Amino acid sequence: LIAEAEGFSRTAYQLLSKLGDVSEMNFSQEELTIHVANCEILIVRLGLNISSTVMDAAPKLRYIASATTGTDHIDLEAARQRNIKVVTLKGETAFLESIPSTAEHTWALLLALLRKIHVAYSHVVRGGWNRQRFRGNNLAGRKFGILGLGRVGRQVAQYALAFGCEIAAFDPYLETWPNQNVFRFETAAELLRWCDILSIHIPYD
Repeated sequence: LIAEAEGFSRTAYQLLSKLGDVSEMNFSQEELTIHVANCEILIVRLGLNISSTVMDAAPKLRYIASATTGTDHIDLEAARQRNIKVVTLKGETAFLESIPSTAEHTWALLLALLRKIHVAYSHVVRGGWNRQRFRGNNLAGRKFGILGLGRVGRQVAQYALAFGCEIAAFDPYLETWPNQNVFRFETAAELLRWCDILSIHIPYD
């Protein structure tokens, strides 16, 4: 059962159809609980909460697949208790290194904030043209702090370097520092005191 069908790859759908009966629909949380009774494999993204209630409504469920690195939307303990295997992209390092989507989105949001693009756009749509109200800020020369220098943090660091920022980070889990262009702080507090801009790239859990 593909429970969040919007934008789902047609190629992937065809491949899955060769393995068994595949249904797809964009379910609400309430609808999902009703339609999972005969489901053996549930494919989701981030829009639905796969709770113990959902699992109890799906006695045949054996796999939950989510094309995400995070698992906050899945009750992992409930899945473990029911012998349901959870398959995600977490740990798929080689594959994920080739995907810059999150880092690019981070940079787009940062530029929008510094250049006030979102409010300037709304102003123009309403017929305004007051440039002085929306003066932005440069990135070049800014002290750019990164909390968590994993895959996304490293990608963001490359963008910051290209924009001429001074870069530092804190990550207590790295034994080998991956980027010599990024200064390493020993504590998060030191990083926070130093930086003008902070980009956070750590898991919720």
